[in-house]
Amino acid sequence: MWNGELRARVEGLQWAMALDVLRAGGTAIVEWGTWSRDERECLRAEAAALGARTELLFLDVPADVLWARIEERGMEDPPMKHADVVAMHEFIQSQRPDEAERSAFDKVL
Repeated sequence: MWNGELRARVEGLQWAMALDVLRAGGTAIVEWGTWSRDERECLRAEAAALGARTELLFLDVPADVLWARIEERGMEDPPMKHADVVAMHEFIQSQRPDEAERSAFDKVL
């Protein structure tokens, strides 16, 4: 069952650890779904405040490809519904990085 509260706690712990890595001069990669512009900006600003370089990589995958991968993997518990994938994809598309957002991040080396 989807547990948004638990997910938020886990991501919060991961981000706290990532900030510790950045403070120590290391590299941290956020790999969970930062779907909204506001969330991406918050993470970017916190990392940049520590003097860390920030890069944004956006993978633009069609909903049908996402659904095919989910079906092929067959490991979602509970199983995902096609309609849910389409709805998530539509939200992500509404929040895709524009040029203004991309320019806030450092260039990918």
